[in-house]
Amino acid sequence: MKILAVDDDASIRMLLENALTPSGNYDLTTVGSAKEVLETIDCANSTFDIFLIDIQMPDVDGIELTKMIRQTPGYGHQPILMLTAVREKAYLDRAFISGATDYITKPFDFTDLYSRIFDARKLTLEKAQLVDQSDIHQNIKWSLGIAKDKVPDQVLSGVDADGLIAYGEFDNYLLELARRPQQNASVIALKIAAPILGHVRVSLNEFSAMLREVILCVKATLPDCVSSMCYRGNGTLFCVLDKKLNAPRDTVENEINARFQERPINAKFPRMRIFLGDAIPLRATSDTDVLDFLWSVIDSVEGRVVVKRDTAAIARRLLRRSLLSEEQHRLERKAYKSVLKDTLTDVNDDHWLQKLYSRAAEQ
Repeated sequence: MKILAVDDDASIRMLLENALTPSGNYDLTTVGSAKEVLETIDCANSTFDIFLIDIQMPDVDGIELTKMIRQTPGYGHQPILMLTAVREKAYLDRAFISGATDYITKPFDFTDLYSRIFDARKLTLEKAQLVDQSDIHQNIKWSLGIAKDKVPDQVLSGVDADGLIAYGEFDNYLLELARRPQQNASVIALKIAAPILGHVRVSLNEFSAMLREVILCVKATLPDCVSSMCYRGNGTLFCVLDKKLNAPRDTVENEINARFQERPINAKFPRMRIFLGDAIPLRATSDTDVLDFLWSVIDSVEGRVVVKRDTAAIARRLLRRSLLSEEQHRLERKAYKSVLKDTLTDVNDDHWLQKLYSRAAEQ
């Protein structure tokens, strides 16, 4: 694995060299400035697989460097891990919105670093596989009023809006945010749906345009409240709130929908409605707690959509359990793997994931 690390502190560069090079699993190059990073990329015979970037550096900081790397041909998706002593939420937000894959605060544990390098690389490979299997010209299918899109980041690629964090990276963002006891954030989910709509298709561009309008309506309704957003697929959008809602949930939902219906894009989507779940405070003490938290955020808005389907006679608990979204199933699997990962003592071994799957098969 070819790694490029940048830190203006020579002692940190030496520390990384001592930690990563002896195993033979990593081909590490270290530099001391953003300028050297860009020069090294330009002169390299092959692309780097992953970047380790300090935030606080002279001239160009790590967040601006991340933007530059993302704009460099061939480096739109390579993992970028921030290694920094900066713990303020504002920097965390900016880093992930700029394209960071993960965020590790100094002093860091090397066992954790090995694991998160592996996870970041795996996330990138999984995304690439999904993109290879998808068709950008394929229409978005709607079934029983719910959109069915398989690659959330592909939808986002057509959305020009500030404050968006990519799909897999958002999990890392919340995991890191939960490690800050002083944070006071909450998360709320919105879902674009049409309970009375049957089976229809819309183009990816049309769907992306509609999503952009929804994001603009949310920001206009909740000014200075939303710090970041993430599209989770199937019409579901997460919003991280730094402040409490400025009105009751139903009032906020109605205002978002009123703004949405005024947008010209709605001529193509006359029966769409935006449903709003509960704003749930982020209170978690473990990675598994965060994944369970995300599950609950989705469950809150999914439940509101279910209620609108004329199914009041069916027990809500049983109905909602039988209609779990693909995202909820994914979070359940990830939470299970998180528990198993915590039981492994050799997570610094690059083959730990295979051991995890073997152990899961034995359960």
